[in-house]
Amino acid sequence: MDLLFPQNPTMRKLPEPMFEAEFDAATSLGFKCLLFDEGALCAGEIDLALKRLPPGDGSELLCRGWILTEELYRQFRDALSIRGYSLISSAAQYAEVTYFPNYYPKVRDFSPAAVWTDTPDTFLAWTLARKLGDGPSSSRTTSSLQNTFGTKPALSRKVLAGKTSRELPRT
Repeated sequence: MDLLFPQNPTMRKLPEPMFEAEFDAATSLGFKCLLFDEGALCAGEIDLALKRLPPGDGSELLCRGWILTEELYRQFRDALSIRGYSLISSAAQYAEVTYFPNYYPKVRDFSPAAVWTDTPDTFLAWTLARKLGDGPSSSRTTSSLQNTFGTKPALSRKVLAGKTSRELPRT
């Protein structure tokens, strides 16, 4: 298995600074690490994003990077496949584990209560969040998340009984 990281936008032969430690650790363990232009990918220029990749040999590829829309991930996966790479996750698998409303039902018993909406209606979001009670919370509007991720993930989460995520049971 090879690893794929976003390249540093200003020094293209290096990984993006956020992923540099992972890149170095993986390289030191003998993994082949490749770079792609995530800026070009997010701009829809998939061929440009992958132009520095050598031809693949069909081996599996694990991609590290920022969150993509399901559709962009699908296009990215297809473009990598044409070049001889096989991303480990399908677009459906990626969406299932990346977007909160998709995976929350599977972790509900081990997570704080959560609510979300599919609209930018902040009054509705506030009303739903208030039903969860007082305590620590985290809120983002659908529109800000949609602008960031091109999707409609969690709008509001509240931790019940004052517990933090570190205090919740792990599976």
